[in-house]
Amino acid sequence: MVTGRQAATRVATTPTPTATEALIDLALEMPANQFSQGDPCGLDLTFTNPGGTTWEVDLYVLLDVLGEYFAYPSWQAITQGLDSSTMSIPGGYTETITLIPSFTMPAVPTVESLYFYAAMFEQGMLDLDHLASNADSWEFSLQE
Repeated sequence: MVTGRQAATRVATTPTPTATEALIDLALEMPANQFSQGDPCGLDLTFTNPGGTTWEVDLYVLLDVLGEYFAYPSWQAITQGLDSSTMSIPGGYTETITLIPSFTMPAVPTVESLYFYAAMFEQGMLDLDHLASNADSWEFSLQE
């Protein structure tokens, strides 16, 4: 789990693991919850597989911009297809990956209640019965 996180409104759900497998723990991280011109910005995801089994998963990360959704890694609108990234995560493994490289925020209009959502599903499956991780979210806003 990421430490030193700034206060954020988060929605997290954790499915119940079976007796033989532990779920992957994931957490989204940005440098702040509010961004204005000149602020550093970026998005990371830290994940840990606490169990001993290697998980083959599809990572889904969505950006919600006022009800319009964009999917990592292409960040294309989901109306053009739901993009994801396939990963193999060994047991006992922790890693932080950069989803959006650090950049300096340009001039932006004020926009409230923007969200990133992330979850991992067993490879090739996209339903709650095959959720391989908790679901995490990060709320942020842009200020003129």
